[in-house]
Amino acid sequence: MGLVRRACSMGAAVSLLGVVWAVGASASPAGAAPASLIPGTVPTLVHGATDLGAAAQQPLAVTLSLPLRNQAGLTSLIAGLTNPSSPTYHQFLTPASFASQFSPTSDTVNAVTGWASSAGLAVTSVSSNRTLVTVTGSASQLGQAFGVTFDSYRETNGQTFLSNTRAATVPAVLAGDVSSIVGLSTLGKAQLDPVAAPTGTVSFPSSYGPQGFWSFYNAPANQTGAGQTIAVLAEGDLTSPQADLATFEHIYGLPTVPWTTIPTGAASTDTSGNDEWDLDTQYSTGLAQDVSSLLVYDAPSLSDTDILAEMNKWVTDDQAKQASFSAGECEALAGASGFLTSNDQVLEQGVAQGQTQFTAAGDTGAFCPLLVGVNGVPAGLPGTNYPASSPYVVGVGGTTILGGPAPPLSEIGWYGGGGGQSLLEAEPAYQ
Repeated sequence: MGLVRRACSMGAAVSLLGVVWAVGASASPAGAAPASLIPGTVPTLVHGATDLGAAAQQPLAVTLSLPLRNQAGLTSLIAGLTNPSSPTYHQFLTPASFASQFSPTSDTVNAVTGWASSAGLAVTSVSSNRTLVTVTGSASQLGQAFGVTFDSYRETNGQTFLSNTRAATVPAVLAGDVSSIVGLSTLGKAQLDPVAAPTGTVSFPSSYGPQGFWSFYNAPANQTGAGQTIAVLAEGDLTSPQADLATFEHIYGLPTVPWTTIPTGAASTDTSGNDEWDLDTQYSTGLAQDVSSLLVYDAPSLSDTDILAEMNKWVTDDQAKQASFSAGECEALAGASGFLTSNDQVLEQGVAQGQTQFTAAGDTGAFCPLLVGVNGVPAGLPGTNYPASSPYVVGVGGTTILGGPAPPLSEIGWYGGGGGQSLLEAEPAYQ
């Protein structure tokens, strides 16, 4: 599955999927050294949005992604891991061995954090694999550090967002030390199933509980996930999904799977995604009923910065070799915001460690989820979802089982299931 890159003169704008990448010349602050342009940091705007003016004092948190070392060696390693004839087939790394071979050096981290501090920004975290540096400050402080200004915008639907108004830079001395910056625009955000969760009493399906799926797919009786730890990447207040899993296990006569919540940021009261987290936790453990543990990573929101931190936590913990993430965003937007560049590095490490992420391909066909219709009905403009389009995850689409309740039954893929050819991601070795 990647965006056709179009060269344009400075000051031009490229329109993709209703999102405008505005490219403008960025000048270094007076008396400063020449600046180095950072890929993926051009402004991301929306057609028809109204500029509400400067957002000078609004607090912001952005994540600087530091490039991996020896990318050619890592690419070769990953190709060997999936090739049965390779001497490195399935010779997976540990987080420590990955860091020693491929993570940025401590000197690189110190150079980036030292510059950020000298620019008046607060360095709030450095990831354990030394690839992500999070800094905070007001819009004016971040603007001065990156050579940009920030404006607020109102979309035609009344929603507002913030974005830098010109491409970001860092001092030339850091050239090559920062591969992308995530969070300069608040447009970057993963989305869930576009259909709202029903209100009222929760009802469980009578025909296709876990046992029904075991039968339909002829699941081997001895393949029940025994001894395995699985992960679900979620967001918000997970109190209800945890209680719902216990109810689900009772109704279907399933073993009780230990649930461990792993926060990856500040606590959140958001419950809008609970139907998705119910589905993910209940049917992952329901189909693999004997797993020893369920790790539920809990991000504060679905923003690119929060999801990036959550996925990196799952990878660097390396406690679950498989994880589910049921959200995504336009690949074009992920590329423009820097999320694709940053997160692919995280996912590469996961692959090198033998971890597999299953990600929803989307419910709106090969269309951008910024413009969605009814579940399974395409609407909008063409574009695959990210991270499903990444070569480092397994993109999973929806199917419908026909017939029943008695056999014979059949199955078809959703007309509105996501997927397609990426315009940003290169063809992986395994293809």
